[in-house]
Amino acid sequence: LLLLLCQGCGTGEAIPTDNAYHSETDYQDWGKTGTDYFAETPEGISYDGLERLYLLSRNAGMPQLCCSRPECRHTWGEEGCSAKLDNLASNGIQYMNGQLYYLENNMETNGQSLYRMDGNGDNRKLLWENLPHVDAFVCHRGQIYLYYAEHPTERTSILKLGRLNSKKTEAEPEVIWQKEINENSSHLGRFISAHGNYLIFMDVNSQDGGDCLYSMDLQNGEVYTCHFQKEALPQKFTIVGERVFVWALAGEEYQLGSFSLKFEEEKYFQEYTRPFDPEYKANIQIAGDQKYLYWWENRWDGASEEPLRILDAELQLVDTVDITAFRGSMDVYISPGDEGTVFLNRREMNWGFYYFDKKDIGSGQIQLKGLPLVCATNDYTEPTDMPADFSWSN
Repeated sequence: LLLLLCQGCGTGEAIPTDNAYHSETDYQDWGKTGTDYFAETPEGISYDGLERLYLLSRNAGMPQLCCSRPECRHTWGEEGCSAKLDNLASNGIQYMNGQLYYLENNMETNGQSLYRMDGNGDNRKLLWENLPHVDAFVCHRGQIYLYYAEHPTERTSILKLGRLNSKKTEAEPEVIWQKEINENSSHLGRFISAHGNYLIFMDVNSQDGGDCLYSMDLQNGEVYTCHFQKEALPQKFTIVGERVFVWALAGEEYQLGSFSLKFEEEKYFQEYTRPFDPEYKANIQIAGDQKYLYWWENRWDGASEEPLRILDAELQLVDTVDITAFRGSMDVYISPGDEGTVFLNRREMNWGFYYFDKKDIGSGQIQLKGLPLVCATNDYTEPTDMPADFSWSN
């Protein structure tokens, strides 16, 4: 066991080789359904508030801007401001081994650069520049995985998984998987995750069932394919503990199944089957953490009448949350540990959040609280408390 846990000790860091969750080394965002606004750190929660870096205490509260220079105005583009996140890519910020990682868009080349910094924004370092335009990236156990598409012709795309070693910044991305498709690729963000020794990722371009959801064993490079019953087409997935939950379209209905990390030991949950909605008025969302599956409905024709359901790995109901304040759509970010916070916000509008504490799950008395609003202006203003009756009604 010591030999396994100390692989990589030559770098000064123990790299786990089991399938348990390790907070310092492992990818956090199992539960993300939108942009990665949050990253858990030992000091608190780092938060991207409209291209400014804030730090939240463990119990949320008022965000603290990560710049202590008294002469700084904290305006967008200001040099020397440690809170600046100018041109931050839509795949957000991530934590690994004591530091934050993020991608910055290069407007001239349409490529990206990868940076590393402390949790308060200090000691920034450019690790790689001239990377391809990455749809999603994963920081996991000393490696950085890039998910992107290249377009050699107008009608052909090549989906690629690249890997970078966080300690070897002179190296080019190593392509560890690729797949050619005869069309322009759709955006691959939100369709990659990691747990333990496995990287789970999906080709969202497939329209006829078959091979589109994969699991790669990071120890030996072997790739496993999810074969959903009736050749259903997976739409989204999440991880709960060591189970992969898959929401798939099978003919005229949506189905929910779960699988091992190698896509074995499948189970199907007929009570969660839903009819196909040809007018796309409703869209089921799923997210997970180590213990629970979070299930809710986004409605494009008004506020959802259904609550956010919190279920165990066997899909037994544990608790519910009223989400009528979210008119149209809602995204979540879930702290990966057994305790922590669940953040709820209106999709693509990260200036206001609700949140609740995971310790209250199962009490039947979950209380939504408001995370103070940050202002979307070039001139910095202090965060303001979210009104008690705040909702995204328009």
